[in-house]
Amino acid sequence: MVLVRYTAPRSFTARNPIEAEIIVKLTERLSAILIDQQTGRLYLPDAFAGNALGVLSPHRAQNSTIRQALRIVGFDTEDRPLPVVDTVDKLQGQERDVIFVSYGVADGEYAEGEADFLLSKNRFNVAATRARHKLIVLCSDAILDVVPTDHKVLIDSMMLKEFRRYCDSGHHQVEWTSQAYGIITLTIQWKDFSA
Repeated sequence: MVLVRYTAPRSFTARNPIEAEIIVKLTERLSAILIDQQTGRLYLPDAFAGNALGVLSPHRAQNSTIRQALRIVGFDTEDRPLPVVDTVDKLQGQERDVIFVSYGVADGEYAEGEADFLLSKNRFNVAATRARHKLIVLCSDAILDVVPTDHKVLIDSMMLKEFRRYCDSGHHQVEWTSQAYGIITLTIQWKDFSA
């Protein structure tokens, strides 16, 4: 399990090009190296799109942004099908080897305003349990730091908030150069289950 968190250089609500850029780079890399556990060989493009990777985001606008960014680098063609990029609800009951979750929102007020939806423990639980082997969550510090004023929503939000503490096996900071926003410091935290 991996958490990639950052402080955004500006506010983002339902669309976040920074997280889309990161997902594109990760998807390109995974498509070149991910081994199918059934065959012991690299995933073929159809199997990669259909079984290896799923990208989830609570907002349809963010899913659209990610799909468009993947198309720009050559996904969604006959030779390189597009992996599923959709809401958590659409992948319920299915699994993929790797799941990326893009929260997208990088605005504290916006996150607080839709905290009951965005920070739902059920939504986080469903997303996290779709991954057979690896879960990578991209989330701004604005989401992780928001404190909902409604007590029930606050309690419900603790699963995502505690994920930051749960990923305690190690951390590393990386300078990411966004095409549109320049250098952004990413804090990568992980939970290692190999020990």
